[in-house]
Amino acid sequence: MGAFAVASVAFFLVALVPSDPARAVLGDLAAEEQIAQFNTEHGLSAPLLVRYGRFVADLFHGSLGESYYSGGSVLQESAEHYMATLEIVVLGLVVALVVGIALGALGAYFRGTPADSASRSAVAVLQAIPDYVVGLLGALVLVYALPLLPVPLGQLGPAIEAPPRVTGAAFVDALLAGQLGAAWQAATQMVLPVLSVGLFSSVMIARTVRASLAEALTAPDAEFARALGLPAFTVARMALRATVLPLVSITGVVVGTLVGGSAIVELTFSWDGFGQWAIEGITRSDLPVTVGFVLISGVLVLLTYTLSDVLMTVLDPRQRRVRPADRPAGAAPLASPTGVHP
Repeated sequence: MGAFAVASVAFFLVALVPSDPARAVLGDLAAEEQIAQFNTEHGLSAPLLVRYGRFVADLFHGSLGESYYSGGSVLQESAEHYMATLEIVVLGLVVALVVGIALGALGAYFRGTPADSASRSAVAVLQAIPDYVVGLLGALVLVYALPLLPVPLGQLGPAIEAPPRVTGAAFVDALLAGQLGAAWQAATQMVLPVLSVGLFSSVMIARTVRASLAEALTAPDAEFARALGLPAFTVARMALRATVLPLVSITGVVVGTLVGGSAIVELTFSWDGFGQWAIEGITRSDLPVTVGFVLISGVLVLLTYTLSDVLMTVLDPRQRRVRPADRPAGAAPLASPTGVHP
């Protein structure tokens, strides 16, 4: 039901935006007869509700329509581009977790010291700079000032022969084809896009870890552990357990932002992924591509949030919902690790 609501909202939002898909696809020099034929072939001359009815019918038949520009299936084209985005999302999440946990733990453990100030300053800088700017600055340093990486243009660069397309992700396709040289080139091409989205997304994780870990380090059980003479490292390791639930919760949010927010980074580095494909569809007023992007992204974000909730319930049974009739009179709601009560 949630996916259908997302699809409906996406359709009307895109369909109501003033645009001329026929002119965008055929060009400004197209004759009026060609424009009329294009609109008739793609059902654009029909009333909005009729077009919506056709969209819903196609949706229930497992189709997202065909692209106005290429004529190909939107579902098939999205699958061809999504693996390239998935590379950035997964590796970017790894970078975000490593950097975010490190900065958050550093600030919490050394709270009030110069190390804490340095941690908070780093988080503030990463929060203030957009992800694509991080990539451009990284290119200036790692490509031009210190030529450690190749020019970040596409998944392989202009001088490398592309392996047979299987998944749409050049690194995976090169490994499947046994082309280790191309795989290495693809890996180096991934560095800047991954750092761009990963460093920017690490901000939320760092703030969450710092807040939860700082609270755990000053909790009564941590004070009791210190009174027993346990080493500081052991106390810190015990306190880290308190960050698991907030970390799972915020990771779901981070994945959602990575899925929908990597488009500008892909466009910056000509990555030919799901986001770049969608932006090109938007600039061409390609309604099926735009709606397909919003729908697929929305469904994936909903699935991510659902998985996050399931993991939180598995890790902490107290997160299971309690019916009002089962809750004792006057009892406070169960505490959420993120500070939000159910």
